[in-house]
Amino acid sequence: MDVAEDDGAYFERGDRAGFFRRLLILLIDGTVVAVAANAWAAGYALLFPESDQDSVVGAAFLVIGFAYLVVLESYSVTLGFLLARVRIVTLKGKRPSILRMTLRLLLWVMGPIHPVIDFLWLGGDDQGQTLRDKLVGTLVVRRKAEPAAQGPIRLKWYTLLGQWYVFFEVERPSAAPPAS
Repeated sequence: MDVAEDDGAYFERGDRAGFFRRLLILLIDGTVVAVAANAWAAGYALLFPESDQDSVVGAAFLVIGFAYLVVLESYSVTLGFLLARVRIVTLKGKRPSILRMTLRLLLWVMGPIHPVIDFLWLGGDDQGQTLRDKLVGTLVVRRKAEPAAQGPIRLKWYTLLGQWYVFFEVERPSAAPPAS
């Protein structure tokens, strides 16, 4: 389904990745990044034993984390996304940009969103989005999911822990009136 320029892609609740699918992705992809970064740092230590290992480990996490959690995730080809059979899309139903995915990762790494709060938000969100997905305008949906309909993209207001947040959301299309 092609989405009109001013509208967004509306996915049914069953097509959105839920809490346990997201947790699976987090565990798998977190493990892949940690193992790969530590392996890179260990290899570097063998080649250059006099190097500052803390700096090497930090650099390895930065480079591998960015490549894996931003670049590969924008194409939905991380091991977690493949095993969970999901993909990430924008509110328009398109593949997200590297810039959007970088911001999505930075919201977890640098704050202000803590991963626990992010996942708690997911449990009560009608759109099936985490807090950081709301902020950057992304959805995690099943790999073969197609938009069920188009809907206008509107600003929505939320309150969390005494703070106001404003997000863009795809409004659920209203049912067409019965034909007379």
